[in-house]
Amino acid sequence: MAAVPKPGSSKDSPDMQEIIPRSAPEKLHIIRHFANRVRNKANKGFLPKKHFKDLTGLHPEHLPAISRLSFSDNIKIDTVELNRIELYKTWVDMCKKTLSLPTTEQLFWSLRVKDVPIYMDIGHFRTWLYNNGFMWEQCPNGKLAVTEKKEVRYERYLYLQKLARYRSENKQIVFIDHCVFNCNGRRVTSEESYEASKNNDETYHRAIFVASKIGLHCLQFVERYIEKVFLEWITQEFLMFVGTPSVVVLSYDKHCCEEVVNVPNLDSTKRDLCKWLDYFNVPYDPEMTKVTLHDLIQKYTDLSEKVYVVDTILKANGHTVLRLPNSIRKLTSATMFLDMLDLNMKMRFSHETNVSPERIRESIHEFSMDFSYYDTAGAWNHIQSQEESISSLDVSIDKLLCSIIKEQLIFVPNRSDG
Repeated sequence: MAAVPKPGSSKDSPDMQEIIPRSAPEKLHIIRHFANRVRNKANKGFLPKKHFKDLTGLHPEHLPAISRLSFSDNIKIDTVELNRIELYKTWVDMCKKTLSLPTTEQLFWSLRVKDVPIYMDIGHFRTWLYNNGFMWEQCPNGKLAVTEKKEVRYERYLYLQKLARYRSENKQIVFIDHCVFNCNGRRVTSEESYEASKNNDETYHRAIFVASKIGLHCLQFVERYIEKVFLEWITQEFLMFVGTPSVVVLSYDKHCCEEVVNVPNLDSTKRDLCKWLDYFNVPYDPEMTKVTLHDLIQKYTDLSEKVYVVDTILKANGHTVLRLPNSIRKLTSATMFLDMLDLNMKMRFSHETNVSPERIRESIHEFSMDFSYYDTAGAWNHIQSQEESISSLDVSIDKLLCSIIKEQLIFVPNRSDG
């Protein structure tokens, strides 16, 4: 569970804490209301759990922390991100135990309290599910049950199968990732960094790096995460470092996704049609008409596949490219390094504000250099174990879902149902 906030004005709150989103004013009102009620009660800190749950949709176990919140203009608490992988494991476990799909409420209340943000209620949780590859199926009793989208599970399954094959072939695998720290040495999200860059805020420190089985490499600070800067780093740093053909794992973050050409259609130019065929190595005659070229595209290429500039550069230099599914975005050795770096920076600058840019960058460099082979090997083995575990879960849940549907324990709409 997130650290219990200290009473007092938000001005005295540590900078590593984050304001509850102002996009949810009703949530702020509920929390303030309960904080005020509980504080003024003789039996301070006590409120029936069921009453609290019914009125707020928040975990009752969060009541002690909420009762200590300051009744001020800004309420600050440590933010906690839901772990997508752990939630998936919880969902699979519930499906296996009950032989049915859980509802949103059942899934929410089954999570460990420490894994859920204090400010997350059922509505917030439902939105998070929707944004992270889950959907709802209607049960015979009319209730909506949570399930993972098939295409999400299929994408993850293909990725893990390919990665397992490359590991068995002893191919060199590298993960490219990035991180952002603010002027107080606190790690922030790419979205916050992007918003700051639009306002020409130069107090953020952005770095790109490579994580492999033998360590961290090519760490470089950049002004902002845009396609041009990323491609320059690829050509000037990464390709110079990685000599042998490797398997390069990239995320779907915006700076990694500049497209060579959009998926073509009959309205596309002839030049774009030819570029698409060239990418897929499909032979054609330059004198062919657009209609004929488009027929070749439909017959011999995958129109669902996007063609990214960085992929073409890497493939031209003999590398294989894998895209990391968003459902397991944090399942890399690079993420484990970032989590350890984040903890190290919090401990180092916990009582400081406005740390000099030089100190922040030196600290990041020092920690990356101290991240030994043994740390990397340990992270690598742990990640491989997690990959095998999730791959096994994917296979088992697919069989179970087929059984659930066959037994008509859930209602699957057909075309006539719209």
